[in-house]
Amino acid sequence: TWDIDLVLLWWVAQNTPLSLYNLSRKTFSVLALASCSRVDDLVHLAAEPVYHSDNDNVISVDLPRIKPSKQQRRGKLEFITFYASDSSPCPVSSVREYLLRTQAIRSGHRALFLTSTSPHKPISKQTGTRWLLTSMSDAGIDTSVFKAHSACGAAASKKVSRGATLSQLVKSGRWRSKSTLRKFYLRNTKVVHGTSSPSLDDEADKATDNS
Repeated sequence: TWDIDLVLLWWVAQNTPLSLYNLSRKTFSVLALASCSRVDDLVHLAAEPVYHSDNDNVISVDLPRIKPSKQQRRGKLEFITFYASDSSPCPVSSVREYLLRTQAIRSGHRALFLTSTSPHKPISKQTGTRWLLTSMSDAGIDTSVFKAHSACGAAASKKVSRGATLSQLVKSGRWRSKSTLRKFYLRNTKVVHGTSSPSLDDEADKATDNS
């Protein structure tokens, strides 16, 4: 599989203020990799964050789905929890920044992710897939080999390499069993690079309804 740190570090390296399009791609990608979530899980999140802080000052945010998903993995998915990270980009900070930037364009939409071009409306699954794929490509991941769905397994593999247990992953990623996780998602990390990593200055917001 591929190393998710390449994508995360690529976004960290973008020091200039991000356009709404690039902030959208960044936030979507960070949340996908932080939670081992499928694109469809993130597309249907609501912009109704509930923040928590425990006794160790660990901050987390619950983002509910607009409607619970159908039976997927282990039961219905009603919300996803993201935990603050000492490293950058932090999922919780990313959510806060994105909500702040999109506050004026929401027009009553409950969905967390909106298209970056007017009229701003909830994104489609195709848009979420493209945001994640272009982030991977910009970071040097060969997207002719690795598609958007591979992010889930790449994120799970990274968590295991950093000490997460299979039980923790099954719970957080909502897999049906440890055997399913092992068979279909956990892979030895092997980085496959593309040809080049364009800068944001070269990015164009090529969107119609789904940017």
